[in-house]
Amino acid sequence: MKLKNKQILEAQQALGKLLNTNLPVKQAYHIKKTLESIKKQIMFIDEQRKDLIKKYGVEKEDGNFEIPVDEKEKREKFFTEYESLLEIEEEIDARKLTLDDLERVELTANEIETIEFMIEVSE
Repeated sequence: MKLKNKQILEAQQALGKLLNTNLPVKQAYHIKKTLESIKKQIMFIDEQRKDLIKKYGVEKEDGNFEIPVDEKEKREKFFTEYESLLEIEEEIDARKLTLDDLERVELTANEIETIEFMIEVSE
């Protein structure tokens, strides 16, 4: 299933919450497989974000990089490129679950929205 990097980042918290809920083995398996696929992409996105910070930032005494607040042009370039990165679609191994599969889990409407791509609704 193709998801934008932005969707992948947003789904991480809700999937983590699902992973920490005691669920039947089949549902837990599907959640874990989906989360494993998403984690790989999250690590890649984070590496790209750090590379952008190095590109537009300056090295601090501790060896980390930051983009100074007064460097407005560099900050704008960083955010423009980072937003472009978040719009890229990637193939993710997302396993489908039904709402019945998730009945034991307490999720907010926002959390459900972030994992909507893996929820199969039967009418």
